[in-house]
Amino acid sequence: MHSTTVARSWSALALLCAATSVLGTADVAQAALWRDVSDTALGTPTAGWTNKVELADINGDGLVDLLFANGGNYNEPGDPTTCGVWINEGPDSSGVPRFADRSEAILGEAGGLARVIKAGDLDRNGTTDIVIGHTYETQSRLLLGDGNGGYVDRTDLLPQIPASLGDLELGDVDDDLDLVLADWGLDAGSGGLLDPFTAPGGRTMLWRNELADGTLRFTDATATAMPDALVMWSWELELVDVEGDFDLDVMISCKTCTGSFLFRNDGGRFHAQCDRASSMPTPTAIRTSSSRRSARTKIVCSSTISPAAVRS
Repeated sequence: MHSTTVARSWSALALLCAATSVLGTADVAQAALWRDVSDTALGTPTAGWTNKVELADINGDGLVDLLFANGGNYNEPGDPTTCGVWINEGPDSSGVPRFADRSEAILGEAGGLARVIKAGDLDRNGTTDIVIGHTYETQSRLLLGDGNGGYVDRTDLLPQIPASLGDLELGDVDDDLDLVLADWGLDAGSGGLLDPFTAPGGRTMLWRNELADGTLRFTDATATAMPDALVMWSWELELVDVEGDFDLDVMISCKTCTGSFLFRNDGGRFHAQCDRASSMPTPTAIRTSSSRRSARTKIVCSSTISPAAVRS
């Protein structure tokens, strides 16, 4: 394990709240605009190896809750870990939100090797559902909201495909909420070590939402809808309309490549627009933005070994 690059530590969420004190104009330059209220808001450290965080109202009370994708070490599986779900119980007298750990009650006691957790209404019944993307050749999970703040495990509705996911996104690529998943693939020559540094890469997957008459089911459409390009050790996948044609395209980072990937959406089928969407070495994160002043999408790439770069 590359312990000099990433050391195992307690996952810390810095809940930042804007300072509420009234500041004189002479003090604004020096005053802190944010304050860390993690200890007050959470009560106890979240612990675990957290890879990603999702913000969503999962119990329908109008308050934003916290979801943590926990599990796995940096470049080896490690021990299975329970993901985190912290319910927002509202602000205290000082305005700081208070969160309660409801992880086992909502997700169950079984641990896993999660890399990403996403929330959205997949079955269009007005409640938030949860998708947990697992890595190191394990099965991802699907939990459907029951409308009363509880969740039912319906992983059986997903394609039963063990994978090594770096990220996933929920997005409408063909008129419903589908799943696009970045898989870095299995390193068949590592003797079962599953080391992403040496894995040959995996094909980006598309799981189509086949919702009909209130019945939810996902099918694997990768073979017919996605390019056969292999992406190695992806940490980030973004859905963005880069062409302005109202179709969501796919951008994927690749930590062990010399750049990222861009797949163009042509009516629900994706084509490799270029092998590398950015020349930045080992990009690990991608963010996109646009504004009413410009029709062009700006792309921000960050890397562990290079300064952030902006492309448009």
